Amino acid sequence: MQRRPDLEPTKLVTRAGDTKNTSLL
Repeated sequence: MQRRPDLEPTKLVTRAGDTKNTSLL
């Protein structure tokens, strides 16, 4: 997972469900 400033709020969600985040990325 690449960490980007615009995805900062997404990082918190990634911990809960990184699988769902992957779909957004």
